[in-house]
Amino acid sequence: MHELVESPEDYGEPLETYRYEELGSEAQHVFEETITDGSYSTTNRSLEAPEFRYWDTTTVYNVTYQNETHVLLTYSGEGCESQ
Repeated sequence: MHELVESPEDYGEPLETYRYEELGSEAQHVFEETITDGSYSTTNRSLEAPEFRYWDTTTVYNVTYQNETHVLLTYSGEGCESQ
């Protein structure tokens, strides 16, 4: 699961900071879907972006896209809902 939030405040420090242009094609696709809909999920593990980690706990990333930094959360299982 992928989700955009306003602030990482409730989730901890970002694990990584990326510029959109530096992401691989899978990660760019994931980010585009997430920014369009606010969240994105897939059950096909082959579509998970290698730049991101998918743990049962929430992982925080900063992604700079069009000169704006977005806070992206990734998780599997209950992730954000259990926090």
